[in-house]
Amino acid sequence: MEHSLPPGPKLSIEEQTFLWFSTTYSFLDRCARDHGDSFTIEFKGFGKHVFFSEPTAVQEIYRGDPAIFRAGAGNPFLRPMLHTYSLLTMDGAPYTRHRKMILPAFQPQRVTELATLMREETEISLSKWEVGKPFSALRAFRELALSIVLRTLFGPVVSERARQIKALLVQLLDDLILTPSEKAPTAEGALAVREWEKFNRSVEELDTLVYAEIASAREKPADGTMLSLLIAAKDEAGIGFSDTELRDELVTLVVAGHETTATSLAWAIYWILHKAEVSQKLLHEIESQPKTPDRWATLPYLEAAIKESLRMNPVIPFVSWLLEEPVTIAGFKLPAGIHVAPCSYLTHRRPDLYPDPTVFRPERFLERKYTPYEFHPFAGGVRRCIGMYFAMLEMKIVIGTIFEKLTLRLDQTAPKMHAVRRSVVVAPAGGTRVVVMG
Repeated sequence: MEHSLPPGPKLSIEEQTFLWFSTTYSFLDRCARDHGDSFTIEFKGFGKHVFFSEPTAVQEIYRGDPAIFRAGAGNPFLRPMLHTYSLLTMDGAPYTRHRKMILPAFQPQRVTELATLMREETEISLSKWEVGKPFSALRAFRELALSIVLRTLFGPVVSERARQIKALLVQLLDDLILTPSEKAPTAEGALAVREWEKFNRSVEELDTLVYAEIASAREKPADGTMLSLLIAAKDEAGIGFSDTELRDELVTLVVAGHETTATSLAWAIYWILHKAEVSQKLLHEIESQPKTPDRWATLPYLEAAIKESLRMNPVIPFVSWLLEEPVTIAGFKLPAGIHVAPCSYLTHRRPDLYPDPTVFRPERFLERKYTPYEFHPFAGGVRRCIGMYFAMLEMKIVIGTIFEKLTLRLDQTAPKMHAVRRSVVVAPAGGTRVVVMG
């Protein structure tokens, strides 16, 4: 097969990599403007990535043969923290086995039972917000989202080990080294090697704590926590998770269950507060509903506002899939070894799907139902985020409770909003600085 990669920016690999990490959204906009629906970017150490934004091409990838489209192999930079047995780093039969075993814990009915927990943790967090003092919403949301996921996993009584796990995870995400392998990045010199060694020591310390938490949970009766559900889970042969498998999935659930949600909340609160008419409509919807425990799941404008924020700023702008065999997508004959990347950010900015795509307008999600290939902030197909319903419910409860309890404003003294890369996500610069009004 004669290969035909779509064109890309006429820049060196180093320049492309720099622009990607320093100006992610604007670099994607530039590539789409110059090259259209499909283009190729080459990242230093990570190879060539072919980006697609047209829904038909996105569908081809999401519905492709998992033996050919390998998303786990497309995430080598996550292995130093998440290791081998993570949903984000596995492919094939091991991935399918783990997903089937974990999925029952994330069914909507089970997640809905966690609404009270989410509400309680949110109210605790809001009680600490000082009136009149500007602060980073992202920092507050990270603390809150981490508290929610740790309580979900380990229960309401947070042990000293859980507190140590919490502190270590925050540090590790701040220090995360994006490397294409699990070896020390010697090419960058002695400083990089020292940082790598420090990072690995922190991972080893985290492992010791997580394994101790697993051992403690195995000795206790099932208590309804996520950890006890995972310990009880069995595959079709009646075999449960090993301690090593549990460790990797627990760390994955904590990392994926708080960093992306907290960042999405920071974007959402920015957009909602940025447009007064959106804030007013949302407040009216919340105030006009009976205060039932399950009301957050049934507020259409609240859900539309969150979806519109996820459309504007998907915190993971694309998912990378490594091709095991040659395939043809959108007319391009792609060789094995190439990464293909359905790009949610660019799909969400298509004017044929979203008229005036740079305008924040929640009503578009009340006027039209989008397919999973037109709106895909949680990826798709067999790799769709297993915690999607959990994240959506958490965001609804957090934002709904904020509007119910507080009057919040954007900090007018903060610099103009723009996107910055933070660890593996794209976040609002400054973390969306806000002020609680008296």
